[in-house]
Amino acid sequence: MNNRWMKIASRGALMAVMFFVFAAPSCQSSPVDGVWNVTGTDAQLGDYTGQVEFYHDGQTLKFARSVQYTNQAFKDYDVYTGWDGTAVSGESDTTATVALRTVDYIKQAEGLARDGSRTDDELVTGVFVSTGKNTMSATYTSAPVGDVSATETLTYVGPSGETPIFKMDDTYYASHNEMPSGIRNIIWNQLTEYHQLEYYDGYRDRPEFQAGIHFFPHFRTDFAWYRAHPDALRVPNKTVDGISLTETMLRARSFGPTLAEKAALFDADVQEYDISPVGMIADYVYGTEPKQWEGNHDSSLWTGVYVAGQFYRYAVTGEAEALANAVNSLQGMLALMDVTGDPAEFARTVRVHREGTVPGVPGAYNKWNQGAEGYADMDWECCGNNDMVAGIFYSFAVAWTMLPDDAAYDDERARMADQSERLVALLNVTDDKDLGSDSNKVTANGLAYALTGKPEYLTAYNENFSDGLELILQAGGGMLYEWGISDWSGQHLTTIDLYSRYLASVLVDDVERLPLYATGWSTGMGLTKDVRYTLWPFVAYGTSEPESKHDEVLEEAIWTMREVPFPKEQFYIDPRVDPDYCVSPLPSLFWKLDWMDGGRHQGLYAKPIFQRGAATAYYWKDNPLAVDQTPGSIKDPSADYTHAYWMGRYFGIYDETE
Repeated sequence: MNNRWMKIASRGALMAVMFFVFAAPSCQSSPVDGVWNVTGTDAQLGDYTGQVEFYHDGQTLKFARSVQYTNQAFKDYDVYTGWDGTAVSGESDTTATVALRTVDYIKQAEGLARDGSRTDDELVTGVFVSTGKNTMSATYTSAPVGDVSATETLTYVGPSGETPIFKMDDTYYASHNEMPSGIRNIIWNQLTEYHQLEYYDGYRDRPEFQAGIHFFPHFRTDFAWYRAHPDALRVPNKTVDGISLTETMLRARSFGPTLAEKAALFDADVQEYDISPVGMIADYVYGTEPKQWEGNHDSSLWTGVYVAGQFYRYAVTGEAEALANAVNSLQGMLALMDVTGDPAEFARTVRVHREGTVPGVPGAYNKWNQGAEGYADMDWECCGNNDMVAGIFYSFAVAWTMLPDDAAYDDERARMADQSERLVALLNVTDDKDLGSDSNKVTANGLAYALTGKPEYLTAYNENFSDGLELILQAGGGMLYEWGISDWSGQHLTTIDLYSRYLASVLVDDVERLPLYATGWSTGMGLTKDVRYTLWPFVAYGTSEPESKHDEVLEEAIWTMREVPFPKEQFYIDPRVDPDYCVSPLPSLFWKLDWMDGGRHQGLYAKPIFQRGAATAYYWKDNPLAVDQTPGSIKDPSADYTHAYWMGRYFGIYDETE
């Protein structure tokens, strides 16, 4: 495949016979091999110090370089560059070559823009000449633009260690096989008009577009280095400017802090910016003081997972702050059913009342209504649905289990018990087939029995837990991935839904069905093993003992946590600026049949989280194959990380040192 990401062989020539004859330690296979200290001056970046290494990788002489620039800084970070290339020796010198990328995935930053005028790599050539015993000098030039012009002196240090001083370790793997020709022909025929959209100009005739294989990332470059250098940036095989430094900063923000350090930052960030005065996750409007929030349309779900995450934090740490956060946002969740004044309606979210809000507009989707009697100081957003009730189930199940056995929380317990019964009644009369599904009825009745002890709810729990629902559970609960297509947001919802149902089954002591969940978790991991889901394997390993064949799925889930940068800062993300990038021939959510209406575009290459952009309310429900993002005027909340982190700690997936 003619793509820089998929090449196995390194650029450059094969190793030739080494030419140096000066004395060197006997452990070297040839005089040039090993690690060298360097000092030098770069015409663009100024003075620097660091190291150069020559080592053998199979039949190839490899060249690695890591240097720090004395007078360069970027947003309080020290600036390094890391080069990974090849070398060849001649009779009088050794020549190293490195290809530096000039474009990657950010389109605009620091007053710069990738406008398509420059896409080729900058090829750096370094010429090394012996100047004495264990010393060399080097001169670097580059083409076609000449970004690099430097001279340096080198002094031998010793043989290479177990790992090179710098090595590119960003790769992609195929997440599925090629589509069978018969199926492909049928799908391509259906997409003929879609492929003629202007969006696909320049892509539709490319071999990788026609093959339609989607790739997922293993990006590991500099993970260990950033843990040791959290206040530095090492620009990896790229030319240095404001955009490449920004791209490098996002990697540093992800890999440098431990997961626990990021959790502390995100926990504070959520409370500072993401929680409205009524306890709900909301969208802070950048730069407003006093703070202003816009209602988050899916806040019932995001606040529900936030409540659960803070209870996990409380269970792990015993911190009073975590308990206070959880209870405060649980109060917001408890308002969702009471604020509407309608027993057949619950809100998507609530906010502090704003003058001019009209009370009681029935069925006005995505509109605000003033609260009912007793809640006139709030507004509520219509209309609670299947996705939003998952947040209620989840927060109630976790809160009921983890609230301290203290009279101070009797009111919360009483309200959850009362609302669990009202949820059962609501689901029994709703016309929404999803909201009133057997799955929701199982969870609702299980919770109602656990919270009230009334036997009729246990009877209804068992009646609704049909043979068909058990089979779906064992088959992975609806998890799917095929040829780059998945319902990404739906898969997150499936995780929360199924785990809430599991908690209900635990609360009613349904020991006969609990093994079905273990089967379902394992099956779901098998169905989606190549797409790096986060929460599903966390729950699977936290509640069951999956076979060791799934351990790599869990490890990839942990890597997604490592890839989350703090803070969630938005940038102009568009990997199409890189000519090696290719869009996908398949629209996302293929079955919706609305591709011609605009959107649904995705790429062939999923990105690590630090390359996706932060214009998202919740990382774990996003399509990792999404193409571009544009910054907006609101800050997206950070409950995604806090929920996942503390779930992982609660389940023992990792400890505070990870």
